[in-house]
Amino acid sequence: MFNEAMAADSTVISSVLVTKCKDIFHGLTTLVDVGGGIGVMGRAIAEAFPHINCSILDLPHVMAACEGSENLEFVAGEMFQAIPSADAVLLKWVLHDWSNEDCSKIFNRCREGIASKEKLREER
Repeated sequence: MFNEAMAADSTVISSVLVTKCKDIFHGLTTLVDVGGGIGVMGRAIAEAFPHINCSILDLPHVMAACEGSENLEFVAGEMFQAIPSADAVLLKWVLHDWSNEDCSKIFNRCREGIASKEKLREER
């Protein structure tokens, strides 16, 4: 039930995000949605901006039945361990559940994911 409620919320927010806030996606080629559940937000971004490769990071049991597309992939993992490399990280309804110390850990993993993307660019 929790995942369905989060998906319903994401449906409303994602439609506003991809229509009214398009400019925030300018220049991005990759994005990871941390705690993205079944991928409602990521799928909306991937469909609205086909040049952006979106990754959804969540626990394995959450995304067990999810299927990606050409520019949408599901990554089973734990946000406290590692976040996939990306130009940008989306944290929707994630931080409010965690202590300041845990939020700091999440931000550090985000920074590492973005930094590793930058490192890949420099190597090219």
